[in-house]
Order: sequence, then structure tokens, then C-alpha cells
Amino acid sequence: MTTSFPTTAAISQDRGMPFPAMSPASKEDMPIFSTDGEYLDGYCQYGVTATSWSENRLDVLLTASIGSLWHKWWDGSTWSDWQRLGGYCISSPAAVSWGLNRIDTFVLGSDRATYRTWWDGSKWSRWENLGGYSHYGIAAASGSENLLDIFNVGIDGALYHKRWNGSTWDEWENLGGYCVSAPAAVSRGKDCIDTFVLGGDGAIYHKHWNGSTWSGWENLGGYCQYGVAATYVTENRLDIFTVGCDGAMYRKSWDGSVWSDWQHLGGYCTSAPAAVSRGKDCIDTFVAGGDRAVYHKCY
Repeated sequence: MTTSFPTTAAISQDRGMPFPAMSPASKEDMPIFSTDGEYLDGYCQYGVTATSWSENRLDVLLTASIGSLWHKWWDGSTWSDWQRLGGYCISSPAAVSWGLNRIDTFVLGSDRATYRTWWDGSKWSRWENLGGYSHYGIAAASGSENLLDIFNVGIDGALYHKRWNGSTWDEWENLGGYCVSAPAAVSRGKDCIDTFVLGGDGAIYHKHWNGSTWSGWENLGGYCQYGVAATYVTENRLDIFTVGCDGAMYRKSWDGSVWSDWQHLGGYCTSAPAAVSRGKDCIDTFVAGGDRAVYHKCY
């Protein structure tokens, strides 16, 4: 990727707005800097993402202040140094792994189109332009080997979806809604995708794909800044994380039938969180702290 890209066509507009508008959280509500968790250094311009392709592997990616993509990994015992992957990005990255030693990463380029690079076990690919025109950022999920689903927010505020079926990319699909953050997405199987966004009222909304149809929007409440992260530990367990108006992280869980209340996890965050599960009882979360460095905490 270079510092400029050819302009791509804008995603078509559809101005359905199921969510009411509300002013953003007041800065006066934010406490002075404090945080906890493991300090991973780095400097996040937009936010951080994380993925895992085995029980003892974590990969963390962020966009730095000069727009380049950086990568850090944990091998089960130690963290690597930060590795510069280049490019020029204007959003937090998204990352997903669909197999051993495989990572697919997505960002917005300077033309607001979606770009992809992937790690094949030995090297990073060149950047692939997937088109579109997006606000905020990208979400990515994978339900099986060589299958990818990505989501972004178009210029109309609606959620859009694009799928890699193993050989070609589908066209962008308009899923409606009105979103004020980058989406989150997680797949619990080949035909089961859960997506989450912030609506215009600051609450989290959920939309689900069951293999044949998309559900309507489900309001999960809360009043959030920045965005939302989602992960799953078993087929019937979802965990979402967000940042409240006090800058602390909050968690909400689904047990297969009902959603829990919001749980206050503390800290002070200046970006949307990232979350990934390496096993049945292990969720790793990452945020940018008040100093814009990456912090890690496991639940």
C-alpha cells in the first residue's frame, strides 16, 4: 500500500435510520488517566485488533500515528517486538485467522476503501483493494477454512457486508441500520455470524445471520464510546466488550438464551477494545490506554 490510492466507487446509499440520534458523551464525564493490565507498549492512532490461530498464540495489530500497520505476537511464553508492516491506514485494523499460521488483516486506506493483507505462514502478501467507501473501520469473521466475512459502515451510516467464498469476493451487501462506530463481527460456525454496532443513541445493537436470513436489530443497551468487540468461547456463548462514558471497559455475555447485565471491568480506555478467545475459559482483551499504548488483560 502507498500513501495514496486510486479512488474507488462509493457504496450506494440507503438512508433508513432505525436508531435515534443522541449527542456524544461529554468529556467532563471522563476521569483522569488510570489503567491496569499488561503493558505492551506501542502507540495507537485509532485502535487495536487481535486474533489467535492456536491456544498458545496471539497476534495483535494496530495503526500507528504515521498511518502504518504494526504487528506484535505472543508465542505462549513471550511477546515479540513490534514489527512494521507498512501501508497507510486511517482506521483501526481488523484481523481474523481461519487456520494454523494464517492471518487476514483489513484496514481503510486513505481513499476510505477497504484493503487486505494476509500472512500465509511465511510472508505477508501485497495489499489487495476490496473497494467500497467506509466510515469508521472494518470487522472480519471466519466460519471455516478459506471463508471470510467482512463488514463496514457506508457513507449513509448503514452496515455493509462482503464475503470471500474461497475463490471470489461477493459484491457489497447493504444490511441497513444507522451506525456510529466500526462494527464487530464473530462467527460461531459456517452459517452463524453475529455482528454488533453502536447506534446513534450510543447503545449496542446486534444482528445475526442464521445461514439463510439476517435477523432484525436487537438493542442490547449500554451507552458506549468508540466501538465494540465480540468473541465466543463455545457455540452458545458470546461475550462483547465496550467502553463506557467513564472510559472503563464493560462486558456483557450471552449464555445461549439470555444476555447478562453489563459488568464493569475498570481501566481507562481511549479506543474500542479488541477481544479474542484462545480456548473455552480464556478471553484476551486489548485496549489503548490514556497514553495510547496497548494494554492486555485476560478473563
